[in-house]
Amino acid sequence: MNKLLQKLDQWTSHIMIRPKLLITFYLVSFTPILLVSYFFYISSSQTLKDELGKYMVETSRQVDLRLDAFIEEMEYLALSIQNDQDVQRFLNLQDQTDPMYLDMQLDLRDLLATTVDYRDHLWSVFVVNDYGSILYYSKPSTNPLFSSWWSAVEIDDAFLTENQMYQKIKEEKEFALYPPHSASFTNDEQVVTFGGRMYQLTKEKGTLLFNFDPSFISQMSDMVQIGDTGFVSVLTSGDKLLFENENIPSSFLKRLKDLNLENQYSGYGIINLENKETLISFTTSDKTGWKILSVVPFEEVSGNISAVRNSIYFIATNAILFVILFSKYLSQLITNPLVELQNYMLKAETGDLSVRVPVLRSDEYGKLTKTFNRMLQNLESLKNRVYDSKIQEIKLRLLHRESEFRALQMQINPHFLYNTLNTMKCIGEIKEIEEVTEMSDALSSMFQYSIDNQNYKTIEEELNHVNAYLRIIQIRFPGKIQYGINCSGHLQNIYILKLILQPLVENAVEHGIIPSGKQGTLNITVREDDDKYLTIKVIDNGVGMSQEKMELLNRKLTCHETNASNEELPSNSIGLYNVQQRLLFNYEGKSFLTIDSKEGQGTIITIKIPIENERNEP
Repeated sequence: MNKLLQKLDQWTSHIMIRPKLLITFYLVSFTPILLVSYFFYISSSQTLKDELGKYMVETSRQVDLRLDAFIEEMEYLALSIQNDQDVQRFLNLQDQTDPMYLDMQLDLRDLLATTVDYRDHLWSVFVVNDYGSILYYSKPSTNPLFSSWWSAVEIDDAFLTENQMYQKIKEEKEFALYPPHSASFTNDEQVVTFGGRMYQLTKEKGTLLFNFDPSFISQMSDMVQIGDTGFVSVLTSGDKLLFENENIPSSFLKRLKDLNLENQYSGYGIINLENKETLISFTTSDKTGWKILSVVPFEEVSGNISAVRNSIYFIATNAILFVILFSKYLSQLITNPLVELQNYMLKAETGDLSVRVPVLRSDEYGKLTKTFNRMLQNLESLKNRVYDSKIQEIKLRLLHRESEFRALQMQINPHFLYNTLNTMKCIGEIKEIEEVTEMSDALSSMFQYSIDNQNYKTIEEELNHVNAYLRIIQIRFPGKIQYGINCSGHLQNIYILKLILQPLVENAVEHGIIPSGKQGTLNITVREDDDKYLTIKVIDNGVGMSQEKMELLNRKLTCHETNASNEELPSNSIGLYNVQQRLLFNYEGKSFLTIDSKEGQGTIITIKIPIENERNEP
């Protein structure tokens, strides 16, 4: 549990206290409210569903009772006709055209006519003996195909050989109600048939068929009104609907399989039908084995559930609103002292250490306020001491930097000056040639550029200074050094810190090209990058340096400590370090120097300087 609380504290460590309190209040309050509301709604909904399901089953049973009563009536009528003396004589009649039996057939037809005409829903009655004799009576509206009522065998024997319903009744024998089917004797219109075999004692002798208007059977279910779009339907033993209904969706039969109807006598269930929650109840007819289904969208009969749901929503909503308002008030009451303390802290953060928080409480907030006030008092006194010492330190650093810069301006390599003057002397004594004049002119130009009080010069002036130095080097080492300078004209008027290229060129000559003992090449390139930086490269093909030495030198050069001791650097790298420090100091860390070298191949020294086209020089 402690680990869980620690994890929870870590996850919420970035959240302010007031939101934390609100979240805590909400969780503690909303959770029981929502859970109680949910379970109460589920319980009441399920209870109402059960009650509605039972009611719907009773509705299905009412339709089943009407259907069973109709079947019992037809069974009684069939038994009455079967026991009639004329019918019994007809069952043994082999030749319908025999004049001796004409009166008997007329009497029997009158019996059938009375039976049909007395019942509006009965269309026709057929009595067929096993010798092929057919006697029937049909309402004129059914338009029977037979042209004679006494000699159907002679006219058309298709009724006996091709009529599937007749053949099915002969096979099943017992009187039963059959689903609607098309019949030739009704011009292929749908008809419902109740039929079965007739006996003399125990011997089968013929078949009796009653043909009904299908709407009479459908009216038994249509009389029942369930909701606005609910309906009652009958499912036959072949999982087929007894009647079509415009309210029945196409997926109805497929979804009925979810209820497993065939294994239950009666029951109810809820399925999703056409994206609607639909209540279906069913019962099984004892007479036919058919399933009588009552189907209705649940929302059409769940008015009470809607009332319960709305009541729960109302109560839960009001409870939640109360919790929100009370939680907000309570969280503000708890956190206001902390917020006030935070505001004073923000003032102190801006540097105003003179602020003091009024102590108005004696609880934990009051103790925290007292501690904060004491801390501010100590910080204020400490600030004054640190400020005084910092001012003194800054003054010393400025003096130190100024002295470093002045020393660098006056710094000229003694060996270079001695060798240059000695070379000038030898040439003047022996050859009396123009080199003396050229070296003197170049040296004079370098001295004049070095002692100038301006800190920034154009690239053109800086390159001229380097060019003067390289002319002297070429005279000192004839044929040893070739150099090139590549700088676009539009870059030459850009101001840069002066005296940063000559130390790099001197380093490349003295420690790169001359030690190689062979003719060397030195190139200086100046270009403008897309990021508004000026990139200057000094490239030589001298002796280079090892990977380890190069990495060490780059680390030393990128160290921003201004008081780094030069004793930590190799003697041939002090000039590079001085240039790097001057770049960092004058360009506020936006400029830097890097070295890339391979032993035996040469060295590339790169300087990146932010472009500043205008400088106000003294």
